[in-house]
Amino acid sequence: MRDKKKSQVLVLGIGNEILQDEGLGIHAARMLEKMNLPEEVEVIAGGTAGLALLPLLKEKDYLIVIDAVNARTEPGAIFKFKPDQVDVYPLEYQLSFHQLGLYDVLRVAQLLGDCPDTTIFGMQPGTISWGMELTPPIADNLPRLVELVVEEINKILGKGPH
Repeated sequence: MRDKKKSQVLVLGIGNEILQDEGLGIHAARMLEKMNLPEEVEVIAGGTAGLALLPLLKEKDYLIVIDAVNARTEPGAIFKFKPDQVDVYPLEYQLSFHQLGLYDVLRVAQLLGDCPDTTIFGMQPGTISWGMELTPPIADNLPRLVELVVEEINKILGKGPH
């Protein structure tokens, strides 16, 4: 049985890395995997696996998702929100390029009682085209996005200045 005193955090980078900036969540997860994060933190580059991600949420207390978010603003803009805040945006905003997959997973997990407390970090992509390279605004802002995720992890675990 898991030690209930230690919060289990899953950081899930999602996206499609062969579509340039759509893969920013995968790139961020790979950056986080190279860091010395606390043992309570698991980082997964989840791609666009959809409902196949469901088993990963079991036994986790917190989920941090990193994804491309289309809010029709300047490339590289960073967003932080909870899944239930999605409905507050006007319908013309597309909050993810695979939104139904991610939100379906969270809804099913909630129905099964396996949905951890979830925070989504997103970044406005510049280009969604064939290619593996991030565009300059995304590549330049990715370290800041990763820094914000690390701050959130520290806040969750009660470490650091928060």
